[in-house]
Amino acid sequence: MRVPGTDADSDAGSDAGGPGAINNKKHYRTLGVSTTASASEIKRAYHKLALRFHPDKNPGQSDRFNEINNAYTILSDPRKKQLYDQFGEQGVQISDMMAQQGLPPWLLSPTGRCAVCSSIVGVILLFLVLLPLFVLLRADATITWAWAIVLTPVWLANLAWGAGLLLLVCKPQHEESRHDCRGVQAVYRTATYALVLASEILLAIKLDNPDHAPLPFIGALIPLLLTFVPGVARNLYALVKGVYQRVRPREGVRPPTNEQLAGPARACAGRLLLASTITLAALVEDGVLHLSWWLVLLPGWMQCALLVHQWYGALKAHMLSRDGTEEERASKAVVLGLAAFGGSLGLTCFLLLSLRVGGPADYPAWVIGMPVFGLLGLIVCCGACCACCAAMVQSISKQNPPYAEVRTPPDEEAAEAAPPPTPTGMQTPARADPSEQSPRRPETRASDQVPTDWPPSSSEGGSYFTRRESRTTSATDVHLAGLVDLAQQLSERVPGESPEPPLDVAWAVPPSPAIGGSPQPSARTAPPATTPATTPSGGLSVREMRKALSARGIAHEHCLERAELEALMRS
Repeated sequence: MRVPGTDADSDAGSDAGGPGAINNKKHYRTLGVSTTASASEIKRAYHKLALRFHPDKNPGQSDRFNEINNAYTILSDPRKKQLYDQFGEQGVQISDMMAQQGLPPWLLSPTGRCAVCSSIVGVILLFLVLLPLFVLLRADATITWAWAIVLTPVWLANLAWGAGLLLLVCKPQHEESRHDCRGVQAVYRTATYALVLASEILLAIKLDNPDHAPLPFIGALIPLLLTFVPGVARNLYALVKGVYQRVRPREGVRPPTNEQLAGPARACAGRLLLASTITLAALVEDGVLHLSWWLVLLPGWMQCALLVHQWYGALKAHMLSRDGTEEERASKAVVLGLAAFGGSLGLTCFLLLSLRVGGPADYPAWVIGMPVFGLLGLIVCCGACCACCAAMVQSISKQNPPYAEVRTPPDEEAAEAAPPPTPTGMQTPARADPSEQSPRRPETRASDQVPTDWPPSSSEGGSYFTRRESRTTSATDVHLAGLVDLAQQLSERVPGESPEPPLDVAWAVPPSPAIGGSPQPSARTAPPATTPATTPSGGLSVREMRKALSARGIAHEHCLERAELEALMRS
C-alpha cells in the first residue's frame, strides 16, 4: 500500500534514467500523487501532508514541510506544472529568471525554442561567416562593393536589437515594479543603441569616402568609445568602495574578499584595454600617431592574456571544488572546454591579423579568417554525416524493431509447464484430495482491511466474525491441522508394531496454497505411506473424519483438535 508523502512511493513515478535524464517526478512523489493527478487531487494531498508535517506538530520536520510547499507551489500553477513536466525543476528556475529579466515566457514553448534556435543560427551565419568574409574580401579589393553593403549583417543585427529594445521599453509595468530602476535601464540601453548606431553610420561614410568624409576615424569612433564610460565608472566605483571597506572596516559590515574585488578589476581593465586599442588604431589611420602596429595591438594582446588568466582561474576553481551534482560539474567542464577551444581560435586569428598588418607577411586577408571558416566547414560536414547516419538508423529500426516480442513455440511452452521428472527409486507422493484442501486465501485488498458491512444486518444471521471466518480461511490453519494430525498418529501408535520409515517434516505439512503444487521428495528421506493411519481403538482417523465432514458439507477448517472433529461428527 502506498503511503503518501514518503520516499518509498513508487506509484507517482521514479527518477529513472542516467545522468542526462530529466528529474520531473520528484514533486509528484513528494505529494504522493501520480503524474496524471488533477488539481483537486494535488490540493487534497497537499492539505493532508501539510497538516501531518507542520512544524507546530512535528518540529523536526521543517525541511520536509518546505519540500511539500515547494512541490505544491509548482504543481498548483498550470504553467509551472507544464514546464516541470517538460524540463524538470531547471525549466521552472529558468522561467523565473526570464520573468525577472522581463523576457516573455513563450520563449520556452516549442515555437519559442524554434525561434531562439533560428536566431542563434542566424547570428552565427551573420557574424562568423558573412561579415568576416565580406570585410576580408573588401580589404583585398577582391570585391568593389560599397562599405554600406559590406556591413549589411551589421544593419540586420541593429534592426533585431532595436526591435527587442522597443518591445522591452513598451512593455507595461506592474504596480510593484513602477518604482524600481527599470526605467533607468531602458534609458541607458536606448542611449547605448543610439551611440553604437551613430558610430557605425559615420564609420561606413568614412570608409567609402576617406578623403571627403566630414569626420576622421577618431571622430567616427567617439560615439562607440562613449559606451565604455558607464561600465568603466561602475567598475571603478565598486573597486574603490571595496578597497575603502577593507582599509576602514566598520562594525557589522564584512569587507570584500580578494575574489570579490577581482571581478570589477578584470572588467574595468578589459574595457580600458579594448578602448585603448580602438583609439590607437584610429589615431594611426588618421596620421596623428606614427607607431608600429605591434605597439598598437599591444593592449589587445594584454587583454588576451587577461582572458587566459581568468579562464585558468575558473578551471582551477572547478578542479578544486566539490560543490554541485555530477551533472552540473560535467556541464561546467564542457563549457570550460568550449571556451578554451573558441579562445584558441580567436588567438590564432588575432595572431594572423597582427602578422598581416604589422609584419612582413604578404598573404591575402582572407587567410586571417581561415581557422573560423575551416571549423564551420568541419561542423557542417560532421553535422550532415550525423544526420544521414541517424536517418539510416531510424529507418533500419523501423524495419527491424530491436525489442520485438519473442514468441515461444507451443511445444516448448508445454515442456516448460510440465512437472519435473521424479528421481529414480523414489515414489511419487499422492496428491491430496481437492476436497481436503482449504480454499486459497484471497489477496489482501482495501475492502478486506476495513470492514464495509459493519454492523451486520439481522437478516444474514450469525455474528460478523463468524461470517468472516467462514469466508476467508487462513493457510496457516491448514498447516497447523497437518501438524496436529501427525502428532495424533505418533501418539496413538501401538507398541510392538513394525517401525515405519522415518518421516520428514516436509511431508507432514500440506503444500502452501501460494505455491499450489505437491511437495517434491527429499533426497535423504523416503516419502511417507499414502495409506491413512487408524486409531488403535478402532475409530476413524482425523483425515477420515475430515473427509466425512467434507462429504456432508460441514465446515471443519476451523477445528484444530481431534476432540472438536469428534464433536462435529457426533452432531
